Amino acid sequence: MTRRACARSPLSASWPPRRPSSPATSAAATSPADAPGASSWTATSCPPHPNTPRATRDEFRLFRRLAGDAFRPADEYALHAEMRRAGTTDPARLLDEYRPRTGATELADLRAEFLGDAIYRTPATRLARAQVAAGGRAFHYLMLDEPCGPDLGAFHGVDLLYVFDKLPLAGADTPEHRAVRDRLTAAWRDFAAHGDPGWAPYDGNSRAFGGTSDMVAEPPDRRPAEPAHGIPTARETAEPATRPSRTP
Repeated sequence: MTRRACARSPLSASWPPRRPSSPATSAAATSPADAPGASSWTATSCPPHPNTPRATRDEFRLFRRLAGDAFRPADEYALHAEMRRAGTTDPARLLDEYRPRTGATELADLRAEFLGDAIYRTPATRLARAQVAAGGRAFHYLMLDEPCGPDLGAFHGVDLLYVFDKLPLAGADTPEHRAVRDRLTAAWRDFAAHGDPGWAPYDGNSRAFGGTSDMVAEPPDRRPAEPAHGIPTARETAEPATRPSRTP
């Protein structure tokens, strides 16, 4: 992750100045119709350079585990304050939406859900949407596979274990995980070679790696109204795509 890549980050108070515009804003202004992109929240360059948007379902869960007790807000009011700095207009309502949908009850877990959406998942889909709206193509995927089990879930960077064939390091060298690895590496190979990973450009649906559906709605359709700045209000359990999309 590059610090400049996270527009309106809840953690940005002590960071250096950000780039003058977000990747999504730059993509909307510069993307030509013939520049494919697989958009990613990490993108610091914009089309015509290809970039792949992607995210994992449980982006912040690993960071929450590594930080331990230090990750827990002092109280719910402290979490509300952080969420307001991120642009959320009604933090209490947002948390009420997270609790039943994610099963999170501890403040640290609720914070992890929110930050995963605010810093990673929503910027990735926003970038893909902007590139498509500007006449380009963007291919988005959501990582759902859990090589280390449900405690860590589909944590930040988990797809690298598959792309670089490091599943044995996680004790996940099983036929099921290897099948996900093969599909993911084939998609990256085809995108690098031909500009097409094998599924339809982003249209509100994303390719899923892991889980039970090939395509999922990302962001999900069932969620409360978005707060200011388009930061999401609920981390979904991946939902089936709302319209047919081509899959590998």
